[in-house]
Amino acid sequence: MPKVVAKPLSIKVRPSRVSHLCFEVGGILGRSFVDLGSEVPAFDFEHFYNAFRDANAHEAKDSGRLEFNSDGIDAQTIKSPVVGASPPALATLRAEPVKAELNKRVIARENAFITKYGKITEIASFLKAAASDKTFRLTRLSRRSQQRTDKLLRAYQLHGRDETDVVMNTITDLMAKRHEEPFETRTTVVSDKLTTSLTAHIHVVSAEAVKNNDKAGVVEIQKIASTGYDFRMPFIEEDMRNDHEQIGINDQHVSHFMQTHYLDRLEQMFENEIASIDTDINQLQVAYLNTILMSPISGIVTGVYKYPGDIVSAGEPVFRVEDNSDVLIVANVDCRGPIAIGSMLQITTKLFDVPSAPVTIEAEIVAVRGAGEDNQWEVIAKRANRDNAGNGPLFPLGYSFDYDNTFVAIFGAGEI
Repeated sequence: MPKVVAKPLSIKVRPSRVSHLCFEVGGILGRSFVDLGSEVPAFDFEHFYNAFRDANAHEAKDSGRLEFNSDGIDAQTIKSPVVGASPPALATLRAEPVKAELNKRVIARENAFITKYGKITEIASFLKAAASDKTFRLTRLSRRSQQRTDKLLRAYQLHGRDETDVVMNTITDLMAKRHEEPFETRTTVVSDKLTTSLTAHIHVVSAEAVKNNDKAGVVEIQKIASTGYDFRMPFIEEDMRNDHEQIGINDQHVSHFMQTHYLDRLEQMFENEIASIDTDINQLQVAYLNTILMSPISGIVTGVYKYPGDIVSAGEPVFRVEDNSDVLIVANVDCRGPIAIGSMLQITTKLFDVPSAPVTIEAEIVAVRGAGEDNQWEVIAKRANRDNAGNGPLFPLGYSFDYDNTFVAIFGAGEI
């Protein structure tokens, strides 16, 4: 577009970026490190969040102690990580409970790493070997239990017994007054095929009678007899015993399988567990970081709204920081014809510190809107806040042009 001369109605300079800083959580303001006019550096939150995760995932394998406990976070925020530079923190909330919980989890994580996760490969190898050995022994135990039962049942059958045989034991206990008298045991097997009786007599002589060679010492003075009967079915009992053992072994097989079927991925499971622990710690790290106020932009503190001891709500502004490294020139002009975004705004004026020498300033137009009346426009142009020699800042914040001594022209892109 050809050069168009416009009549300035008002021209002001404002910073390109303004941030009203607030905490993500509420609380009581504990400390403040800046005041009006303080210059603050930009804090790279995304980089710091990534540093949390990277430190958690790649810590020294012989330690397990995470770098960013509360002291580690303080070293990067409240204390300047660069010698001679200003710390990025503007203020902090009282946050001792969050700090204590974070430190507690970091210590617990180190203990878990020492006792388990620091030896993932060795533990996995041992568990796999133990699981293989237990599988072998359970299989052999089941086989041997069945072999024992089969041999016993065959032995019963070789002696003319079958599973319907009933064995009756008759037990008679005889007790003498002077000493323990022998007892008599009688066993009778009753079946359709055979009846067998066995009687055993065992005499126990008192020690005193033996010493004195007193034959009368073994003479029974008084006997008390007690007789009982016991019926058993050895064939069926052995079969039942084997069934119970096999059921127990099968239960152990099932339990063993449920405990070991994932052993081929045990290393991955351990890594997932430690990653889950690190995620919980990462939440506490972020929660603690949320109690420290940093600025996402570099600039100058131009507003202070809270002081130590004040109650602060989440999202409530505490400081205002303005960045004047780039400035926006907001001009209300009277200009015939449309003004295109991307055009160049040229201003010739006398600055407040050099009134005798007019200067010419160019800035790219980034926004245009009609002012509601014919030929009146609000034009916003952006440029670095430095002069042509690179010195700056060229304009102070909130600077207004004296439009009586200011001339405005608009050129097409690349025409200056």
